[in-house]
Amino acid sequence: TRWLEEIVRSVDGAAAIEIVDSWPAYVVPADHALVESFVVAATAAFGRPLFHLAQIAYDNALVSHTVLVPAASVYLIWLRRGRLVEPPSGAQWPGAILLLAALAVLISPWPVNQGVAGSTPDNRLAIQVLAYCLMLCSAGFYFFGAKNMKICLFPVCFLFFTVPLPPAVVAALETG
Repeated sequence: TRWLEEIVRSVDGAAAIEIVDSWPAYVVPADHALVESFVVAATAAFGRPLFHLAQIAYDNALVSHTVLVPAASVYLIWLRRGRLVEPPSGAQWPGAILLLAALAVLISPWPVNQGVAGSTPDNRLAIQVLAYCLMLCSAGFYFFGAKNMKICLFPVCFLFFTVPLPPAVVAALETG
């Protein structure tokens, strides 16, 4: 609040410029519109499963946390923005591996086909949300690089708590 008071008191704006210059710089990719477009496109592509997840989270206390996890992850990344490396650097190949993993999970016959034993709508939802998280992580490696992803390791890993547990896993955890 001290810096806000200084801005208000300054007549010529010199104090405001001094305070703004002291703020930590944070990484914004050169083409941030491309990053935003990718996130919006991925979210739109997975809109149906994400909406279904939100409906389930509203009714089921076991997965009610899943709608808050992405917001918490974004906030934790925002807190680390001052430590991010400019320009984005490090390996981008892990992003390609994560993208291939997401695509492999999506085209896998087990969670998608109705006729396959063990396939349920809840399993398919978990797989689709897992693929969405993998795609977001692959975008992080591609647009921000491995060094920045290492700085944001906890928030990125925390994002995977968005994935709801399949019923077989829940049953195994509850019955022992």
